[in-house]
Amino acid sequence: MTWVSLSKINQPSNFTQRHGGKAEGILTFLWSKTTILAQIAFAIPAMHQMFLIAYDNCYASSLSNLPDLFTIALSHWRQQRGNEMPPIAWQTLSTDGGAVRSASGLNIHPDGGLQAMHDQAIVVIPAMNYPGDRPFKAFLASHAPLLDWLREAHAQGATLCAHCTSSFILAETGLLNGRRATTSWWMTDKLRRDYPEIEVLTDAMLVEEPGIITAGAINAEKYMGLRLIERFMGMDIAKLSAATLLLDNQALDQTVYLREEKGDNHHDPAVVKVKVMLERRLSDDIALESLAADLGMSYRTLIRRFKRATNDTPLHYLQRLRINAAKRLLENSNMPIESLMQEVGYQDLSSFSKLFQRETGLTPSSYRRQARARS
Repeated sequence: MTWVSLSKINQPSNFTQRHGGKAEGILTFLWSKTTILAQIAFAIPAMHQMFLIAYDNCYASSLSNLPDLFTIALSHWRQQRGNEMPPIAWQTLSTDGGAVRSASGLNIHPDGGLQAMHDQAIVVIPAMNYPGDRPFKAFLASHAPLLDWLREAHAQGATLCAHCTSSFILAETGLLNGRRATTSWWMTDKLRRDYPEIEVLTDAMLVEEPGIITAGAINAEKYMGLRLIERFMGMDIAKLSAATLLLDNQALDQTVYLREEKGDNHHDPAVVKVKVMLERRLSDDIALESLAADLGMSYRTLIRRFKRATNDTPLHYLQRLRINAAKRLLENSNMPIESLMQEVGYQDLSSFSKLFQRETGLTPSSYRRQARARS
């Protein structure tokens, strides 16, 4: 039996000393009291251990979301199972075990430093506020010890969990190469551009790969938590926890938050023509070689110019256009899926379904059910 000691209680923050005022003091007191109650309550034996990795400028909520969610789940667990051993407990770690300061100025005192992992461990990497391209790259470059530790933890069998900007931390380890992943919807193009070896799913709220889970924008971490609760405590506890927090535990799609296609920010008139032709002939059987010839260039030249201008290929751009059109039809019509796929240029149901699921993380039928549930 493995015991997880969470008896270390956070020291009072110097937040009040820095900022002064009664309101800040009350906030610091409440934060400390919440930590005390959570840590005393869960100094218990656990089959699974969750380790939250704190670092300077991470979001405090990104550290506290999952412990809060699991606290609620364990309340439902005790109501159903009585004194049966809970399946999970957690600790907060930092690189050297020292205090870190969150993006909002809260001082966080971890339970310890980085340590060896095992195949029952879940490692959660919190997100951070995106500071711009250069500072973000400098941050990643300065955290080599953490990256090495994450690689070793994964090799030891731990499940690594990231979301929003922390998907980039995981990407920097190389562990996502050749795998599917997601991040916040507005950063998917950057993830795809910076790490071309990763298959980035723009629409997916949650992507699971062996030993790795990535999620979308900051609050998508809660859906990642629901999936972990489902895995360790069962579907019933996950549903009860979701209902307690008014979370839709089927909301696994970021599509509702996506903006329309961004305007062209390049100056290649041939690429603009290609995009217009693809958009107008969405349901046609388009031969990209013939399209290139119509524009007076080779197919390879078309690919190269399109990729340089859009960071995408003409084929994948066409697929995304068709999948987006299919999503609108699924949301707003009762058209049978077989007819719908032909409307957007596909003839084979199996191929269409696989492509739709690869792009969105859902089957067409599941997407339609979720869209109707939201309306």
